Amino acid sequence: MNRIITTSILFLVLISSISFAQEPKTFYLKSGDKITGVILEETETAYTVETVFGTVTIQKIDIQPEEVEIFLKSGDRIQGILLEETETGLKVKTSFGELFIDADKIEQFEFKTKARREEETAMKPDRWYFSDEQLMDIWFDPTGFTLRKSEFYVSLLSWAFGLNDRLQISTNWINYFWGDFNIRPKFTLFEKGDYKSLRAFSIGGHIHTRGRTSKSDYREYENDNGEFVDITTTDTGWVYIGGDNGNPWGEVFITYSISKLRSSRQGRIGYTIGASAIYYPDEEIMPRVYAGMDIDVLKNVKVMTEIFYDPYYVSWYKRLEDEDEPVPVFFDFGFMTNSLPFFGMKSENLWIGIHFQQPFLSFYYKF
Repeated sequence: MNRIITTSILFLVLISSISFAQEPKTFYLKSGDKITGVILEETETAYTVETVFGTVTIQKIDIQPEEVEIFLKSGDRIQGILLEETETGLKVKTSFGELFIDADKIEQFEFKTKARREEETAMKPDRWYFSDEQLMDIWFDPTGFTLRKSEFYVSLLSWAFGLNDRLQISTNWINYFWGDFNIRPKFTLFEKGDYKSLRAFSIGGHIHTRGRTSKSDYREYENDNGEFVDITTTDTGWVYIGGDNGNPWGEVFITYSISKLRSSRQGRIGYTIGASAIYYPDEEIMPRVYAGMDIDVLKNVKVMTEIFYDPYYVSWYKRLEDEDEPVPVFFDFGFMTNSLPFFGMKSENLWIGIHFQQPFLSFYYKF
């Protein structure tokens, strides 16, 4: 017992030391050197930095200025040299003088560092606060964020369009082939915060003119034993609710999301909670509650995980066994990226995701 307690205390101390450890910073110098280390001290003119090769002093005048491109919520765009970053905003040197831009007016901005070697790209980011994509859904559950005005994406099953910065519409266009003309609007009731921490709360629904739902129930069903044998038996198993009926049905949902700058100041981490319910004629209301998290591990790679309660969802392994789910709580995890070098794929617009729960693979192209 004492050994377990001692081990637990040591583990907590280790976690605490990691949590409070200062993140290293990379300095790009005008000379072309790149130095990474932990800042020990900062004065008006220099940094004292602990590196793998010892403690060094870096004069601020020798640091390559950070170029930024700032996108404002008003639709304006500003480029310049970042002079100062505070809790309330950014001070930037532009072609028309020095400006201070309030944080709550900034929608997004990108760091840019000029290339200092021939093998480097023309513009190489030193820091990045935003990845290449903001999620509208965690797999198939909506987040609190919507597409921006005039943004459009299409996938193998659906498409979506931003009517304005608060309202998007989407539809499962594949359903059109069996007469299900459906529409899924999502409206942001409020979006508050700045580029360091942004919160959004949205509501929406999905209206279908006909067809089966994506939900299943473990129940008795009639089984036709053959085209030439006039015998019908009753079996028990998973049955899609709605079947081949032509009844209209619908879904409503609410969702709340937070997108925060990571402590490393490289990318973001997002949290989402939400709930939905499906109504189908002559069936019980089909609820779903979910919570998800997405992390920018690279500028073009997002890792996502989700837990959800859904008594009408069937995991692929239970469907194979044709058994009832004892506890309708499920986990999902996976990643999304727009760069798969081993497939020879690299596109800013095409995103591919792989995850544990069915349908396992998702992708979309964003215009």
